[in-house]
Amino acid sequence: MLRFSSVKLGSARFLKELRSLHTEALVSPINKILKDEQINIEEGQPKQSWKNYEKMSRLPYVRFNALEPIVRKEIERSQTEKKLHLSTLPRFSSLLNGLRPNELTIFTGPTGCGKTTALVQMSLDYCLQGVRVLWGSFEIRNPRLAQVMLQQLAMTPLVNEETNTFAEKEYSAASQRLGEIPMHFMNLFGSTGLDTVLDTMEMSMRIDGPKPQLIILDNLQFMLSGQGSSSLDRWELMDRAIINLRAFCSAYPVHVILVVHPRKELDDTYLGIASVAGTAKATQEADNVFILQKLPDKRYLEIKKNRFHGELGRVRIGFVPSSRMIVEQREEEEPSAAAHSSADDQGVDF
Repeated sequence: MLRFSSVKLGSARFLKELRSLHTEALVSPINKILKDEQINIEEGQPKQSWKNYEKMSRLPYVRFNALEPIVRKEIERSQTEKKLHLSTLPRFSSLLNGLRPNELTIFTGPTGCGKTTALVQMSLDYCLQGVRVLWGSFEIRNPRLAQVMLQQLAMTPLVNEETNTFAEKEYSAASQRLGEIPMHFMNLFGSTGLDTVLDTMEMSMRIDGPKPQLIILDNLQFMLSGQGSSSLDRWELMDRAIINLRAFCSAYPVHVILVVHPRKELDDTYLGIASVAGTAKATQEADNVFILQKLPDKRYLEIKKNRFHGELGRVRIGFVPSSRMIVEQREEEEPSAAAHSSADDQGVDF
């Protein structure tokens, strides 16, 4: 072993020996790891390199040439992968610049403000473009969630309010369409152990055939409800969930959207990143943070954090009751004007 006392600090010989030892002790083992077990980050395949990352992390530090194959693969993938945009929310989509694999998004907003409605719309938009979606709905049962999807696909109520009759034709068309697209639902509801959720997610990524590309978990509080004996325990559970979901996103080429309720605040209060419930772990670990803002006379869909694209901003939104969809509105448009204009064009305020 080279000892500092045996050489003269700052000498060219010492620096040369130290550099040689560093290369032999650190770079060579990592290069052997990369050679023996090729990095695999192709779409739909589990990242076998996750174990490589763990092996590398046990070493004190590495040179760039140990990371270069991974960096090259990720850059090449970012250039060739097709960026999907939300056709129903074009301005919001341009800010977001698409959902990217290996990322975790936190979505928050006041209770009853339309988070699930917005996520159903986004998931359908992506799914209709061929994105494989897996829903984990812990607050709303799957049949009720599917009803929202069917109404959005039909773009009309499935029960005629005037005659109180079932819209058989519209339902059949929407039902057939929903059955044809790659939309899947976790067979879970209510309070569910984190390990059960993670096992379900991992199983979906390991089965033969197409794997999910977008996983939605709605929501963290309902999933963990009743599992902590004190507020301290609940915070620890939430942090553990965030850490594990972050690790899952890093290990598999999938995007995860996690709904987290905000802290208890006054109604119609403007929310920030610090408003997300729990410790700061959720927003620190997240790559993106979306907030559905509910203000006294308007609502916004806002991007508060966008780690790898960097574009932040907000889009004013309205609601179309007949289709249960949100629509983008012009910022200068007054709520009263929106309410009296064509609902199919602009929507109304919530």
